[in-house]
Amino acid sequence: MNRYIIILIIVLLVVAAALVGIGFALRPAPQTPSQNPGDTTPPSTGTNPVSSTVDVTAQTAEAVKSAFQSKIPSDNPDHTKLYATAVSGQYALQSWSGDIMGGQGF
Repeated sequence: MNRYIIILIIVLLVVAAALVGIGFALRPAPQTPSQNPGDTTPPSTGTNPVSSTVDVTAQTAEAVKSAFQSKIPSDNPDHTKLYATAVSGQYALQSWSGDIMGGQGF
């Protein structure tokens, strides 16, 4: 009886591993920002596209930081401080910390 249970468990594990492998094989390829239809980053117009992208990202990071800051109560009871801001395409991540709590906001 135990032999049949062990064989059943092994067969189920093999089937699960095969399904996971198939899932990874069928996932879509990652898109570059130029292929992303929702990307609102303006095209670079300067001679150095890298510096233009950095400028746009820095401006976006400042906009995210100020938007997050505007949601903090004016008396700031937790003494919340904003830290790193990461921007990728149309997504942003703001790190913050206070006396009691901290975290990241999207």
